Amino acid sequence: MKFLKIIIPALTLFITGVQQINAQEVSREDKKKIKVQEEEIRANEEMLMSGVKGLERIKARLEKDKAKNRLTPKELERKSKIIRSVETRLDRLNTKIAEQKKELNTFKKGLHIKVEKTVVASGGTQSVVDEEKAQEINERALKLKAAREKLAKEIKESEAAYLKQQKELREKNLALAKLDSELKQEEKAIEGGEKLSEKNKQKIKDYEVEISMTQEMAASVREDLNNKKQKVATAVAAGKLSKVGLQRRKSIIRKIEKKLNKMEREIEKKKEAIQKLKGA
Repeated sequence: MKFLKIIIPALTLFITGVQQINAQEVSREDKKKIKVQEEEIRANEEMLMSGVKGLERIKARLEKDKAKNRLTPKELERKSKIIRSVETRLDRLNTKIAEQKKELNTFKKGLHIKVEKTVVASGGTQSVVDEEKAQEINERALKLKAAREKLAKEIKESEAAYLKQQKELREKNLALAKLDSELKQEEKAIEGGEKLSEKNKQKIKDYEVEISMTQEMAASVREDLNNKKQKVATAVAAGKLSKVGLQRRKSIIRKIEKKLNKMEREIEKKKEAIQKLKGA
C-alpha cells in the first residue's frame, strides 16, 4: 500500500505550541489563523493513525477468513476491492496533511516567523507534554511498522497454500452458495415477499461489507479519542496543563469528534440505502 510506505516518515507529528512568535510583529488575527491550522493538522494526523490501525485489523481478519476457507472467490474479490478503497481514502488524507503543512509553513514564512524548539524553563509543563506526545506517536508508528511487516510475511506464507486450496474447494463453495440462494428464495416465496434482483442483492452485500469496515475504523478512532480525553483529564487533575494548552487540546478533540460523527453518518446512510433496496 503506497501511503503506508511513507507513513512513518510523514507522521513525525506536527507538534503545536513550539514556535516562538514575536508578538510585536504578528497580529492577533494571524496568530489565530496559525493556531487553527495547527489544530486541524493535529486532528487529521490523529484520524490517520487511528484509521491505519483499524485498517490493519480489518486486513488481519480477512487473512484469517482466507486461511479458514470462509470466503468464496467472489466474496474475497469484493472485500479486497473495498479494502483498496479504504487505503485510497487514507492515502488522500495523508496527502492532505502534507499539503496543509506546506501551506502553513508558507504562511509562516510570509510573516517572517522563526521556527525553533522551545527551551523548557522551570515549570514549562506545556513543552514537556508535547514532547511526551511526540515520543508516544513515534513508538506507535514503530509498532505499526513492525505489525505491518509481520502481516506481510504471514500473507506471503499463506498465499501458496490458499491458492492450492481454492482449486479444490471452489466447486464445493459454489454448490453451497447455490443451495443457500435457493433456500432464501424459497423462504421469501413462502413469506410472500418479492424476490430482489441480482443487481440489488449485490449492492446490499457491498453496502454491508462497507458498513462493517467503516464501523471497524470508527471504533478505532473512538478508542483513541477516549484515551486522549482520559489523558487530558489526568493532566488537568495533576495541574500539568496551562489554560492555553487545555484549550488547544479540547479544540483538537472537538475536530476529531466532528470527523468521527461524519463517519458514523456515512454508516447510517448506507444502512438506509440497504433498507430502500430491500423494499424495492
